[in-house]
Amino acid sequence: APTVLIDSGEDDIINADEKDAGVTATIELPEGTDLTADSLVISINGGEPQTIKLSDATFDESGKVVVSIPASAIVDGTPVKVDAI
Repeated sequence: APTVLIDSGEDDIINADEKDAGVTATIELPEGTDLTADSLVISINGGEPQTIKLSDATFDESGKVVVSIPASAIVDGTPVKVDAI
């Protein structure tokens, strides 16, 4: 299964400045993933699943998929959860 890391700075807390600047999650794909044919399904805070074709995905310099978390999904005092399959 993919591994998800929410980029929330060094303290695991998303503050107002980070929320305003935009928060992302990086998703490490399992070994053997076909970047030309496979897709990734993500859900933020249990919301509607979104399918991302890996051939259309954005990757960081380490080869992980980068997904933007909408500011509306970040609510003060509530954990943000990103699921990926």
